[in-house]
Amino acid sequence: MIEIQDVIDMANFYKISEFDLFYLSFLWWYARMPDESILQEDFKHYLIENKIPAYVKQFIIENPLIDDNGMIVEEWLSILESLRNRAESEIFANAV
Repeated sequence: MIEIQDVIDMANFYKISEFDLFYLSFLWWYARMPDESILQEDFKHYLIENKIPAYVKQFIIENPLIDDNGMIVEEWLSILESLRNRAESEIFANAV
């Protein structure tokens, strides 16, 4: 059973926010860019009601970004990097 701590641990593993983990999970599950309003609604339910969407649970179970050698699959590296950079930019913008 997937718990809130699993979401936090997976986000920390990839060095992204929990919201970005939802984004990444949605992108993987549906093979398309997520609609921000859907993500925000799902994330709100996660924060308030501790509800984890099926696409996030399955992402955590399968951990599809890791290959058989324990390395991040190359095609996902740039996506992860852009999510990390976006997060850093937002932190910097809020600090200024």
